[in-house]
Amino acid sequence: MEQVAATPRTYQQKRDWDFRNLNIWKEGHAVVLRIFEMTKRWQRDETTDLAADLCHAAVGFTTTMARALVKNGHKEKIQGYESATIFIPELENLIMIARDLGYCTPSEADDIRYRAETLGKMTYGLIKASKIKMQQNQEK
Repeated sequence: MEQVAATPRTYQQKRDWDFRNLNIWKEGHAVVLRIFEMTKRWQRDETTDLAADLCHAAVGFTTTMARALVKNGHKEKIQGYESATIFIPELENLIMIARDLGYCTPSEADDIRYRAETLGKMTYGLIKASKIKMQQNQEK
């Protein structure tokens, strides 16, 4: 079967199709803002690395997802989505450490973990949908 190449989008088309309008990016961005707000309260001594790692994981997810969302082909999108998923368990692990060390409250940790789980589910949904679309294109 002949594979159909994705039509490259122009800069204007990419700008019109803005990743910031998508729910997964909005939810990820909300997590970033929540984590930055929470870690602002932490004293900047031994917690600095933990705060930086938490912020890195949250920003890493949204940045990787934003890159993936503007890719042209389904295969490239899937690779990007899969790359973004590595930040989910990292985020969950770091927030549990912060909770156990007393840097955040259990309710703050639960909120971040719930949001991270939601991002994971949304991401796996995008991966599944993209695989279906890729298969449908191959069958044409």
